[in-house]
Amino acid sequence: MLFANHFSTSTVCSPARGAILTGCYPHTNGLMGLVHRGWELEVNRCPPLPAILAEAGYETHLFGVQHEHWDPGRLGYRHVHRVPGHFCDQVAPVVSEWLKERKPADGPFLAAVGFSETHRPGMNPSHFKRDVYEPADPSSVQVRGYLPDLPQVREDLADFYGAIKRSHPLHPPGRGGAAVSECSRHRVRHGARGQRRQPGVPPAEPGGAAEVV
Repeated sequence: MLFANHFSTSTVCSPARGAILTGCYPHTNGLMGLVHRGWELEVNRCPPLPAILAEAGYETHLFGVQHEHWDPGRLGYRHVHRVPGHFCDQVAPVVSEWLKERKPADGPFLAAVGFSETHRPGMNPSHFKRDVYEPADPSSVQVRGYLPDLPQVREDLADFYGAIKRSHPLHPPGRGGAAVSECSRHRVRHGARGQRRQPGVPPAEPGGAAEVV
């Protein structure tokens, strides 16, 4: 399934993630800044998805990155798995092994899997460059209308494509593992990088309904 006209609710990591997790705008769920700078999701005001599913009887697991609250338990994650790092090739094997050990009778679960790929912690270097990444051909990238079509922009996008490509989907376990339908979803985050066609959306009308993502 391809969403051809989708938007991020924020140009900043934590608020965008909080909107995905709650279905509410950042100014509604209270997460309007970065968690490591003191912000946190108001879980009592806008219950996040893991908490809702945990209350409904699901097992809730976290693998890798979350950036919505300083305490993942407050988000509703009942199991926080230790991983050697936050890159895809460090997190995905842990998830795959966990899936292989599950049995069909283990019941429903939510597994949130977070990678550092496409996350830019600093402007120089870009952090889109790792030896395991294969950058795209700069001439093949799509430069959106709100960005200048310059060689430096194309090179940066080519590295970005390489980081995204590395974030491969998890494969369902083989015989003897839990019955899991494969679903790969790249969540929309970080403003312009997640927006497909336009540089932003108009502000919501006062009193309007919360956005569902």
